[in-house]
Amino acid sequence: MESVWLDLKGNPMQSPVRTPIFLLLVCLILTVLNLGCGGGGLPASSQLAQTAQSTAQSMQSPMLGFVSTNNGNEVRAILGVPGASVLSNPLAIPPGVTNLYFAPGQKYAIVAESPGSPVGVLTFPTSTPGPVVEISGAISQPDIVSFSPSGAAAALYSSSQGTIEVVSGLPSTPHLAFSISSTDLPNAIGLIALADDGTTLLGGTANSSVYRLVAGSAPLMVDTVGDLEGVAFVPQSQNALIFDRNNSSLSLLQNVNGSASASSLVGGLTGLGGKITLQVAAGLAMVTGTSSNQLWQINLQNSHVQSQQLPATATTLQPLRTSGKYLVSWQSGQPAWIVDTSGQAGAVFFVPANIDAGSHP
Repeated sequence: MESVWLDLKGNPMQSPVRTPIFLLLVCLILTVLNLGCGGGGLPASSQLAQTAQSTAQSMQSPMLGFVSTNNGNEVRAILGVPGASVLSNPLAIPPGVTNLYFAPGQKYAIVAESPGSPVGVLTFPTSTPGPVVEISGAISQPDIVSFSPSGAAAALYSSSQGTIEVVSGLPSTPHLAFSISSTDLPNAIGLIALADDGTTLLGGTANSSVYRLVAGSAPLMVDTVGDLEGVAFVPQSQNALIFDRNNSSLSLLQNVNGSASASSLVGGLTGLGGKITLQVAAGLAMVTGTSSNQLWQINLQNSHVQSQQLPATATTLQPLRTSGKYLVSWQSGQPAWIVDTSGQAGAVFFVPANIDAGSHP
């Protein structure tokens, strides 16, 4: 028997069209899920990703660390865990910040503001940064900022002022510990490294010499190599690693404050173009170049060397908030890549590019 449909007054009517009703229900569900409906706005896949990002932020998911541009105009949190992480929307950084330098572990950053203003400390207790706390008497626009391995102290160098300043008590009670004037510096400083004691300081020059720097004393040359490209102290020690691009080698400079002596550690660290970045933590040295896809990991206990091919060109080698995790690549509007050195072979994790309006493809 054929069904007969009646209107509200009991009059016969044609069978209703079910497809529009079905589409209306689908649209209603999508609207409830905040995915939108119709032809306007973002495509469904982008809206899904954006919803996932907003949900992750609102639920205060674990945070691996941050990505940032050098000028501090764009800072984003890496939310989630390795293999399942997203970038937050741009964070609200205090106005006037012109440069931003994250400390190891990314709990705080040293920031430069307008010319004439001393550098300050910007803490990141969560993904929301605090106010800038100026360091009275500090350099205004440093050319180099180098942290001790623990991040409790930092050395700032200004070529225009010919001065190195060491800041201690970071991040909670920052203050100037000492400074070294141009009369106590060798010419053409290009690299500086500070030990965890907050006093042992090395400077590398354009002629590839390494000097021990002490306030009020003449610089003391402790090593020279063919092409100096990296200097970094071993945590909780007065020993430092030196990278020589000429023979692609890493050497160990021991007893910097005493009778310093250098010995070859490993060689053959090839394929590193651009500016060399050297990090040392947990008995492991890591070396990469900012225009290469090569990452070298050296076990300082047994000199075991591991080469790792990165899926993207390295732009940095920044220790994140979780031990053993390093940001190795990110540019605004591009995916980020994280290396986990805590495993045997080391793993590389992908963080998708931003989809919000603040991205720049």
